[in-house]
Amino acid sequence: MSLEAVDLNLVLVLHHVLAEGTVVRAAERLHVTPSAVSNSLARLRGLLGDPLFVRRGRTVVPTPLARELAPQVATTVERLRVILEAGRKFNPDACTRSFTLASADNIGILPAIATRFAQSLPRASLRVVTLDHALASDGLASGDIDVLLGLPPTIGRDIRSEPAYTDRLVCAMWRKCAPAGRRLTLKRFLEARHVEVALQGKHAIDYVDGVLSRLGHRRSIALSVPQFALAAGCVIGTPYITMLPASMAKGLASALPLAVHRPPFELPAITILQLWHARSDADPGSMLLRAIIRRVGKEARV
Repeated sequence: MSLEAVDLNLVLVLHHVLAEGTVVRAAERLHVTPSAVSNSLARLRGLLGDPLFVRRGRTVVPTPLARELAPQVATTVERLRVILEAGRKFNPDACTRSFTLASADNIGILPAIATRFAQSLPRASLRVVTLDHALASDGLASGDIDVLLGLPPTIGRDIRSEPAYTDRLVCAMWRKCAPAGRRLTLKRFLEARHVEVALQGKHAIDYVDGVLSRLGHRRSIALSVPQFALAAGCVIGTPYITMLPASMAKGLASALPLAVHRPPFELPAITILQLWHARSDADPGSMLLRAIIRRVGKEARV
């Protein structure tokens, strides 16, 4: 097959369908009709000899070949972007690109990032997705995600990282069940049942259980949820305790009937990383997004 005979726009179509997971959303990103995207996929199937995607409800699921191609396709698209922008200086005020950030639902940091993003890139758009989405889609490798904020258990060879901000965990509970004094005792903490924040039901994203284990204790988990805000809502009306980032606990406590206390044992500070793929190291837009996060992180120290 001759490369000269291939429409390179097909690579862009494949990239966006892989990133969006639906033909309709890919068409919106490409500013074409869904039927045009479907026609391009049909041509790709003929060229590659593979179905590439299988329909599942309103979404499409990539075949093993499509998943294998995803990182290479994302790298190709990013390199084409660099080539096309090489002849002109990056202008943040004129940039209309869509950026994607993966993060936990930390309302202590995300609104500040959104504010700074709007000031720095007034015509661009920012999509925030969950860490579950990032894990399920392998978003950094596939090119679906520009930056991930989190604490992944492992970091791939092609992934770059740096500290984004430091936070600490505090105890939150329904105000009516709060201790009479200002101090939450270890005895009360251990007697209570807890709401754990976890990813995909199994990857806990706090340090509490590890610290308690070293002290010879363990929590009794009553409920496991995927978001901090959901955990905060679930303790209301119950005697449960949950752990929240200090950066968001104050805001939630002003809006909900929550009492916030320091843990009755020493917990290490949590350094949240920002991670990105090596292919976007020199991309001006990605560099600016990382700089925004870096600046907000410095201002958000708790």
